[in-house]
Amino acid sequence: AKEHVTPVFIGECSQLLYENVKKGFIAHDLREALTWITSHKSGILLFSPGCSSFDMFRNYCHRGEAFMEEIEH
Repeated sequence: AKEHVTPVFIGECSQLLYENVKKGFIAHDLREALTWITSHKSGILLFSPGCSSFDMFRNYCHRGEAFMEEIEH
């Protein structure tokens, strides 16, 4: 069976990325993105930044820590 993929975008480039992919969901922040993902029960989560996220995080370590904090709840 072919897997269904729905990208979820956050950050300052989210609108641009969404317009290029032509599908998905734009979330205001990481928490909203993970809430949306959890409510749609996709089963697999690939956390893959598509560009820098300095508008939301200090660096990639901070981004990873924020992600881990959110999924541990």
